[in-house]
Amino acid sequence: MVVLKIIPGEIITSDGFFELLRETSQETRLNWTKYIEARLSKWEELMPILNPSLPNIVFTASNSNRKLTIEPSRVPYDRYQPRSQYPVRFRIPPTTLSGLSQRDCVIRAMRFALGSLIFMIMTGTPPFEELDDGAVEKEYKRGHYPGDVIYLQERIMIEVLQYWSREFGEAWLHISGCESLVYFP
Repeated sequence: MVVLKIIPGEIITSDGFFELLRETSQETRLNWTKYIEARLSKWEELMPILNPSLPNIVFTASNSNRKLTIEPSRVPYDRYQPRSQYPVRFRIPPTTLSGLSQRDCVIRAMRFALGSLIFMIMTGTPPFEELDDGAVEKEYKRGHYPGDVIYLQERIMIEVLQYWSREFGEAWLHISGCESLVYFP
């Protein structure tokens, strides 16, 4: 059983989380990502319009079952307050959110975290595993993403890049000739 909990301020994984991911077939992990995407679109439709907060994301899976729970947290989102945001490997750089409404900031922040979650599921490692948190934040601010992303299936790679950066994902879509996979505000 794989368990990952992403909440504002921390990430919690089950014992042996990454080993279990690496032992899981790619087909199963692809099914998990499709399931995550379907749940995400439903959550966004129900997201509160007033006082939006980043949701708590809990992903539990085995070879035969998967469950993604997305529920509002009680921590109001503030793009300048790290305690109201996801941990650094799942955190969108606040500079990319300038000029967006609070609700759109929350949607982009959540999508960034889900891009990191899908990256972890597909690679079996967290983004920038070899770097400390300060270095990870600097890489994201520079618009740099983990090099391992290019080894993912093309559709998953483009999708993850779209979750991490709307503009970067759109550039890849244009180059590859694919249709848009992910909607952004």
